[in-house]
Amino acid sequence: MKCRIVSSSMEPLFQPGDELICTPIGKGDELRRFDLIVFNLGGQPFCHFVWNVNRASTPLTLTTRSLRNPTCDDHPIRLHHIIGRVSDRRLTAFQKLRVLWVNLLKGTA
Repeated sequence: MKCRIVSSSMEPLFQPGDELICTPIGKGDELRRFDLIVFNLGGQPFCHFVWNVNRASTPLTLTTRSLRNPTCDDHPIRLHHIIGRVSDRRLTAFQKLRVLWVNLLKGTA
């Protein structure tokens, strides 16, 4: 499935207008920190990375963050909002380390 990015929240990895290939999430699929997901909120597709899987919440929710503001939690995302996991791109090791470093410095890790 193809999804078109509408915001700049994941720059420089994605630009507005980029098309991403997404794979639907199955019941047995496990999402982890830094997985890129596309989700639907208010009729718009958004792409962020998974920061935390909130297994204690019922129903299960995900906390996502953007590359533009990697220390700020977005609203919890329920599984039914997820369109799919981005399958044609990933965060680089450098981007992951940068996000972790910034969060450690700000105390939001």
